Amino acid sequence: MICLVCLFCWGSICFADENEQEDSEVYRYYVVIYNDVLRANPQHGAVWADWSARAIIYFCQKWQVSPLLAAANFHIESNYTMESISKTGARGVAQLMPGTAKMLGITNIDDPMQNIEGGIMYLAQQLDTFRQYGDMRTTYAIAAYNAGPQAIKDYRGLPPYRETINHVERVRVVLERLVLEYNGI
Repeated sequence: MICLVCLFCWGSICFADENEQEDSEVYRYYVVIYNDVLRANPQHGAVWADWSARAIIYFCQKWQVSPLLAAANFHIESNYTMESISKTGARGVAQLMPGTAKMLGITNIDDPMQNIEGGIMYLAQQLDTFRQYGDMRTTYAIAAYNAGPQAIKDYRGLPPYRETINHVERVRVVLERLVLEYNGI
């Protein structure tokens, strides 16, 4: 796999190897996520889609999270929109709550780079927390991302919250579509 290096020249994240081969795993992730960001949020344009795809891939490599899982979660959480603020106060692409952001060491929840990294870091924590649940690990991690890990522990599985159940199903549907697109490249 081609490693990504974060270059902060002109506010962009660049691939370390600009000549990456089209059949590489990173290139395939990039194409799928770029297209999904652009499809979900065309008004933000190609520059935002490019930057978002590169940031998601970079931080997923750093925190060892599937880029397609993170992208599917962000698609459902915010439609990849930094301006998104939920009725409960969750902010940005990753829809981080201020308390969660603080716990993660995020100093500026409104900075796209910190917001995306914080969301991926939080998803990595949830995947780790529920690793012993085998096939249900990802489902519980996504549910915990939405409702908090304590809700999963309290209910010993998916909590009976309509919002969380819908969130998990919507992420699953987007993830399945992204995987099919990835496999089709």
